[in-house]
Amino acid sequence: METNTSQMIILNGSNYHLWKTRMEDLLYVNGFHQPIICSEKPDDKTEEEWNLLHRRVCGYIRHWVDENVLTHVSREINARTVWIKLEQLYAGNTCHSKLFLIKRLMGLRYHDETSMSDHLNIFWGIINQLSEIGVTIDEQVQGLLLLGTLPNSWETLGTSLLNSTPNGVISMELAKNSVLNEEMRRKSQGSTLRSESLGAAEPHLYTTIKVARDVDLHEQIGKHIFFDLVDYDKVFSFCIQKHISFSLFKVLYLVTNPL
Repeated sequence: METNTSQMIILNGSNYHLWKTRMEDLLYVNGFHQPIICSEKPDDKTEEEWNLLHRRVCGYIRHWVDENVLTHVSREINARTVWIKLEQLYAGNTCHSKLFLIKRLMGLRYHDETSMSDHLNIFWGIINQLSEIGVTIDEQVQGLLLLGTLPNSWETLGTSLLNSTPNGVISMELAKNSVLNEEMRRKSQGSTLRSESLGAAEPHLYTTIKVARDVDLHEQIGKHIFFDLVDYDKVFSFCIQKHISFSLFKVLYLVTNPL
């Protein structure tokens, strides 16, 4: 099984908790986990095989630590000893871990060429890692932080959202739905049938609705007398996620299309 190590990080002393989680996953995927969890040799291995596995795991772990950390474990030939020593040195250093994750969160930026879903996964991953070491971020603050990761080209969305929500309170759910729908709007801008470009990878998550807006009533009926009859073949189509309620859709529409 080929292992993808593109997301692996180097242990630098301040990111131990994140490094440990990813390192454990790599060890299990590669079948290198036994030496760090077993204090004695398994019955199915010879002494020579067990010692060789320890040396291989030591080398693999040392491959993912920087030079300052390496000095503490460079001479070890027992993988369990290496694992425990790193834990003793850095697991209790939660202040550095907190600072590392907070800096990572503050430096996180969304780029238009990337998927918003991937960006949200990275954002939530950092939030969850902070929570695991005792840093809990209020949901409203999470929503504001998410908006803060958007580039300047998305500034109108953030401003409109802040101005249109009651008491200026933006929940994480509202922020998430807003950015996902804004991403869809941008991808489908200029298309009459948005469903052709929205959710192409996951079409089962989306549905197309037609909504008679004020502008449609003005164009089809008149500016002063409204009837409940419009030609829906001529009104605008919207492609939205199926879980979005119509009331939330109206809020999101006002946010992305301010009066």
